[in-house]
Amino acid sequence: MKRLIVITAVSALMSTAVLADENMVYMDQIGDRNTFESVQIGLDNTIADSRASAIQHGNRNEAYLKQRGSGNRISVAEQIGDSNEIRALQRGYQNRLEYMQVGDANFAEITQRGRQNRTAVFQEGNRNFADIRQSRR
Repeated sequence: MKRLIVITAVSALMSTAVLADENMVYMDQIGDRNTFESVQIGLDNTIADSRASAIQHGNRNEAYLKQRGSGNRISVAEQIGDSNEIRALQRGYQNRLEYMQVGDANFAEITQRGRQNRTAVFQEGNRNFADIRQSRR
């Protein structure tokens, strides 16, 4: 009976959804050496949702996502391929971001400050680069 309890506890800790202060992250990783780092400070910030998780499918993909404020959303978050990297900061209120990287060695850096900024980045192919900065008071 002890063995069953330990396995159940470990399984519960490996869940892909994380909830704290009404902040949520849903993440799926398929492949080797993928990195996903999320920092959410504030209330009601979301990365993906229960219907569509953030996805890293491939090898050596990196996602560094930070949201500070309230009501910020990253609704589409996909990396399909190898060695893609995204760095995103949303600071403020009700900012929205969607990104998709399909291919290899793509890079995107997105910074949104203020409120109600909207960004959608779609990179298809290899070695694409995007640097986007928005500010709205």
